[in-house]
Amino acid sequence: MTAASTQEKHPTRRSRPATARRPETPDAADTAALASVQAAFEIFERQSRQLETAYRALEQDLARSNSALQERNRELTAKNQELHQVTRRLESVLESLTDGLLVIGMDGQIERCNQAAARLLERSQQEAEQARFLDLISIPDADALLTRVLRGDSPVLDHPWILRQPDGSVHNLLFSLAPVTGSDKNILGAICNLRDITEIRRLEKRLQSHERLAALGEMAASVAHEIRNPLGTIEGFARLLRRDLADMPAPLQLAERIVAGAQNLNYVITNLLTYARPMRLMTTDIPVATLFEYCRETLEDRASRANVSLTIEFPSPSMSLRCDHRQVMQALLNLGINAIEACQPSQTVHISATQRPASVILHIRDTGCGMPPDQVAKVFDPFFTTKEGGTGLGLSLTRKIIDMHGGDIAVASVPGEGTEFTIELAKKGVGE
Repeated sequence: MTAASTQEKHPTRRSRPATARRPETPDAADTAALASVQAAFEIFERQSRQLETAYRALEQDLARSNSALQERNRELTAKNQELHQVTRRLESVLESLTDGLLVIGMDGQIERCNQAAARLLERSQQEAEQARFLDLISIPDADALLTRVLRGDSPVLDHPWILRQPDGSVHNLLFSLAPVTGSDKNILGAICNLRDITEIRRLEKRLQSHERLAALGEMAASVAHEIRNPLGTIEGFARLLRRDLADMPAPLQLAERIVAGAQNLNYVITNLLTYARPMRLMTTDIPVATLFEYCRETLEDRASRANVSLTIEFPSPSMSLRCDHRQVMQALLNLGINAIEACQPSQTVHISATQRPASVILHIRDTGCGMPPDQVAKVFDPFFTTKEGGTGLGLSLTRKIIDMHGGDIAVASVPGEGTEFTIELAKKGVGE
């Protein structure tokens, strides 16, 4: 087949002439979508601005709240500090009280005990605050008194209480008990006040003793001279009679009785003047053991003659006193001789000493006949005696010696069991 025939069978196609493409324009859907996006962005920007405004307002509110909270915290801190200072001040006041103070709960448990109460009760504050009221207060009817106060009845005021310590010392206390009420008038517990009036009682007794001394001194000064002059004359003539009647036994015995009676009366007058006369002390430092040694020979001789067992317990050389040792020795001799004379054969007298931080206590104890309470109350009174032929001035002089040293003397006695005298003297001496 020829090319011509081929061209005849397949005629040549004509191509269209190329024309330029027209740009496409957005239809309605695209326009709506674009407007929606723009509106969304506007809403987003508007909401963002509102959120930002709200956030800034919230920040300002938070800042104001923080400032107010900080101010309130500062106020609370200041109030807490003020409350803490008031509490510490109240604690200081409570601990500075010279009276003992116990706070008692409704169950009778001690809730608070100050230092003064702990000292009086010889307990630590911690021990006292773990105890019950009835474990600490041993006065009669303490349970009934506490129940009465917690019930709202009238308070207990200045109830006397004699507190005896294990070491033998005695405290005179005034015991008071009152309810503690809240703002709604409900009873929350009770408060107990313990006032130590031992020193007041001692000063009262000393004042009474001084008043008796003054009256006795006036009486002694007025009569001693009038008695001693004729007494000396009587004794002088009786001695002459005794000399002249040396070869006449019966009259001689009468003359000797006159001399002995005159001497005894002169001894009484001398003791009376000694008791009434102002005493001057010459104080020195002396070991208590030395005082005991000075008394030992005299007391051992008396005890041996009475067949009484005498025990003197000598303390360590470091235990000493500042005192007028002659006067204190005389007081010890008076008490020791009285103790021996109160004993029957084979009974005992024991002399010893103990010490506290600022004082020394001398103990003179016997197992003799003892004394009933009415005699104990009068034992230091001038001219009171239970001994035949006694002057009743020995213990009065002893009391005066101890008083002049600023000390204290006490006696405890049980009829049929014995008596114990205790003398307490300051280590540094009177007024020091």
